[in-house]
Amino acid sequence: MGVQFSFSSEQKGKFKQVVLVNVPPGNGQQIGFITVSDFEELSHTFIADDQVAVFLPFSYAIGGNTVIMSRENVVEIDMSVEDALRFIATVGIVGNINDEKKE
Repeated sequence: MGVQFSFSSEQKGKFKQVVLVNVPPGNGQQIGFITVSDFEELSHTFIADDQVAVFLPFSYAIGGNTVIMSRENVVEIDMSVEDALRFIATVGIVGNINDEKKE
């Protein structure tokens, strides 16, 4: 059973925080979005209290991976969901929304 996902304006409210996660091998990092930070409300028994769900979107595609990882492995960054989605969708070529409005 597949799940359809799109980056509509209604979906962006479901992303709780923009984060960076380490990408093996090497020292690369990928932008992701915390989607669930409190699993008590969902009662998933396989997820520890110190873990979060992070959605890692693909560039130029509607899709991505959701990973469960320790909170210590994510770094919250000061970036809006809109700017992060724009950065991902344009593979980093287009700047953030606020910079473009200033020009």
